[in-house]
Order: sequence, then C-alpha cells, then structure tokens
Amino acid sequence: MKVFPKEDGINLYELYPGTESRGIDLLKKMLKFNPAERITAEEALKDSYFDDIRLPEQESSADTAPVKLEFDSEVNAELSIEELKKLIVKEIEQISHENFDFANDFAEELCDDY
Repeated sequence: MKVFPKEDGINLYELYPGTESRGIDLLKKMLKFNPAERITAEEALKDSYFDDIRLPEQESSADTAPVKLEFDSEVNAELSIEELKKLIVKEIEQISHENFDFANDFAEELCDDY
C-alpha cells in the first residue's frame, strides 16, 4: 500500500449534508482502512447514534463458534482461487430459504417502533 500516493479523504459532511455529526463519526469509524482500527459490528450497533431506535428488549447476544466450512481445512490449503470460488458457491447453494423466518421479520417491520 505504500506505493500508492496518500489521498485526502472525502468530506463526508459535504457528501451527507443532512447527517448528524455523530452519524458521520460512526461512519468514519466503520470506513477505517486498517481492520485493526475499524469499529466492529457489535461496537457499531452499541453506538449512541442508534439510541433513538434501539429496542433493548429485542436485543440479545450469544457466544458463537467460528464458522467452519466443509472445505475449510489444511487438506484444501493449496486449492486455487477458482477451486475455492466453486466450493464457496456450492456452500451458498446449500442455504435454504426455509431456514429464515420471513413471516416474523415482515411482522416486525409493521410494528410502530419501525
């Protein structure tokens, strides 16, 4: 990355003129190039920017194990990018719409809180 010239960032206040400063501040945290400096999704959701729409009674957290894909092993460490792409597509194809609760999600959208 050092071979690229340093660029000034885009003025997000001009790009999104109607946005509160705390919204722009959150966006800047989300857009950090270095992932070690970037805000996590969990941290972003806890940001004060969302206080007005937060519904604590609907929030929960759970410890989750890392996702292990069928092809994610040392045996497959030498696969080409094309082979990996095919395996990822195969994994995605196994996801069924039946695993999602669209009716409940739709009902939540109709709530007055939204």
